[in-house]
Amino acid sequence: MLDHLTKGRIEIGTGRGVSPYELAFYNVDSREAPAIYKESVEVLIAALTQDTVDYHGKYFDYKNVPIELKPLQQPHPPLWYGTASAETAALPAWAKASCIRSAEIPASTPASTAAPRKVESAAPRSPAAA
Repeated sequence: MLDHLTKGRIEIGTGRGVSPYELAFYNVDSREAPAIYKESVEVLIAALTQDTVDYHGKYFDYKNVPIELKPLQQPHPPLWYGTASAETAALPAWAKASCIRSAEIPASTPASTAAPRKVESAAPRSPAAA
């Protein structure tokens, strides 16, 4: 609905957090955080692009959830993901999300500019393959 109210100007930003202290506030084991985050992005994209969400993962389970209002922007509003390393760029590459680099990684470093492009070209085409 917010995408319609803004006439297609909304953008969605996500991030999984990295601090074990942050995650502990929500009783999330830091070793499970990447998998939980991956599933949550898969559910988000399904909800933005499908009429009905059926998702059965380790952390989330939805059956026949109707999605009544589609985003104005198709297939969905632009997605943004904060990342601190090239290793964490695979999920936003799969989701076709834009990455925001941590200030700790200088933009002039060859690895910080080449790695996301390399990851994107090798990224799986479906969340199940990721």
